[in-house]
This record gives sequence, C-alpha cells and structure tokens, in this order.
Amino acid sequence: MLQQLGILARMPIILDAWSKGQKVLLQGVVQDVATGVLSRVVEAIGTAESANRLLPKMWRSRGQSS
Repeated sequence: MLQQLGILARMPIILDAWSKGQKVLLQGVVQDVATGVLSRVVEAIGTAESANRLLPKMWRSRGQSS
C-alpha cells in the first residue's frame, strides 16, 4: 500500500495539482475482507512535502527535498 501511495504521489498530474495549490488528498487504508472494516494506515497526504515525510525514501516525489 505504501508503494501504491508512493507511485500516486509521483504522478505528474498529482504533483501539478499540488504545485497549483489544488486540494488533492491521497489516503492509505486497508480493508479487512472478513469484516469489511477499513483501517487507516497512513494519514491523508495532501502535499509533496507531506508525501516526503510519510512515505519511504524510495517512493518520495522527484525533485523534492527530504
């Protein structure tokens, strides 16, 4: 799931929206298939900077400082 968020956070359309100040939130949740309950794994990521703080180094946005 972190890998998927990392890939999304590096997509040009997401980076472009963030750079223009548009509100785009990436959510990290998993679902228990037995109960259907969703559990948040990662808080909402709403900027390239928050992606850099929350995601593993290998999945951070290009061109952003750590």
